Amino acid sequence: MSPVLGFHYHPDILVSSGTANTLTILSPVKMGALLGAIFFAIFTIYEMDRIIRYNMLGFFEAYADMQRLNTAKVISIITAAVISVILAFILYLPYSMFKLSNLFNFLLYLKSYCFIMLPALVFSIMISAGFYMITRRMDISFLLYIGLVFISLNADKYLAVWIQTSVPAYTDCFENSFQINIILWNRLLWFLISIALLLLGIICTRRYEKNIFSSLLMNFLRPYLVFCTMAVLLMCYVFFRYEPYYDNTPDINQEMIANKDSKSAISISVLKKRILIIQ
Repeated sequence: MSPVLGFHYHPDILVSSGTANTLTILSPVKMGALLGAIFFAIFTIYEMDRIIRYNMLGFFEAYADMQRLNTAKVISIITAAVISVILAFILYLPYSMFKLSNLFNFLLYLKSYCFIMLPALVFSIMISAGFYMITRRMDISFLLYIGLVFISLNADKYLAVWIQTSVPAYTDCFENSFQINIILWNRLLWFLISIALLLLGIICTRRYEKNIFSSLLMNFLRPYLVFCTMAVLLMCYVFFRYEPYYDNTPDINQEMIANKDSKSAISISVLKKRILIIQ
């Protein structure tokens, strides 16, 4: 039900744009992404800690592989998130069609839920699960996740806004292909980052109640996990380094200051020449 708040509260939406697609599609989806991501992160960390909380770790380790068990938990929670997004998509479809009337674009509506809301929930689940498997502490996992949420809510660069994306508005009269392309590149990068954190968490899974270093030595016996993690981290760097959408325009204020400095330098040099001529 979190997208409902997006119809009335617009945290980082360019409301002054006044476009119907912005207020009816983009704003609810971004609000649903933010609140849904936080909810599923809390739920994921709570579920990952259930075995330790009820002192059942020794029993499960005797009969199951903890790496596979944790992976199965993450997949199950992601499945629940996908079902939640599908239900939200179906629930708000009639209202959006009625509200937008002739302006309604089903493809834009579908892309908004598939590229903004759904990835935010999936990333949140994988990242929070990775944090917990690395630290195996609920409090530290929450703090690390809150730090990432703070970055997403306050970052200026579009690649750092991993939950709700940095797209401020949709247009009603033209195609929104540029906004969608920015969202897709952001989602591709953070999908790789989320996979990398999840793989790091799986590698750090504790074995037979040993500490993290002893568990790492045992988990290194499965080298394919290490190779996959290194490959994903390398891909993260490549996609971050060679991203095609960037703002290379100079800052207006700095440009004005530079122009003033250059003009003052020219005037001073001219004045010195005149003084020398007079002398």
